[in-house]
Amino acid sequence: MDFVGKPTSTTHSAIAMATDVDLASINVLLEQAAEGLKMLEQEYAESVRLLKPTPAFRVGTLNHLVQHRAILDYLANSLLEFCTRAPEKVYFPIAKPGMAASMFQQLVEKRWLPSLPTARADVFEVLESVQGYRPGNAWITAFVNMTNSNKHVRLSLMAIAGCNAKVIQLPWGVGLQVGDRGLESVDLHGTIVFIGPQGQRLEIRGPDVIDRNTISLANADPEISVARMTWQEFKFDEFPHQPAIVFLRAVNTEVKRIVDRLVPLLSVS
Repeated sequence: MDFVGKPTSTTHSAIAMATDVDLASINVLLEQAAEGLKMLEQEYAESVRLLKPTPAFRVGTLNHLVQHRAILDYLANSLLEFCTRAPEKVYFPIAKPGMAASMFQQLVEKRWLPSLPTARADVFEVLESVQGYRPGNAWITAFVNMTNSNKHVRLSLMAIAGCNAKVIQLPWGVGLQVGDRGLESVDLHGTIVFIGPQGQRLEIRGPDVIDRNTISLANADPEISVARMTWQEFKFDEFPHQPAIVFLRAVNTEVKRIVDRLVPLLSVS
């Protein structure tokens, strides 16, 4: 139902009731997603062992994506109380590939969640910060595309692909991994301190950037070395940057982070 100008008390009551239901649903979905991710971990390990994705892993991927998309869309509906009118369909706003920040803001302001950027700049700041045009958010574009294709076209395709990483080795084991199944990079401005089981202390000192291309560490204690690891795992066609299970974990982590940032703002008038 569209409304213009200041929402009436009746409208506020209806939206408040919907918000309560949506937030309760979000909590249930987050719990179910956490349980589903445990199953996906097991099915992924079996898929790698067999060198073939199990049907349970492929269907579990669909469920995982759909649950997290539902969480985001429930959040978007909870934001209607800050809008001057309700659009015909409400989705969590996600920028299309190549869309500039200015266009995203315009679409949210005029169509997707009308007047939200003006009425609640703090809420819009959260929405804008997770868009694909911001560094580190490549997951969200692949997430949207995969959710739509899994729901309407086919279950995600994946193939065995090479993985590689650099590991920072310490005398008592591995201290840090960058690359596949690890951090993408470490932008080091201070010092990383490793404390061993017997109280040993080793340091890597910045400034430096450690990533999968790192060969040596010029400002590290000599007992610290860098080694290259290679192996094979499944990667989704839509997101070949990380192993498939790492991407699914990232979806879970990032969506929970969005929930944790937005929900406290819903009670701020």
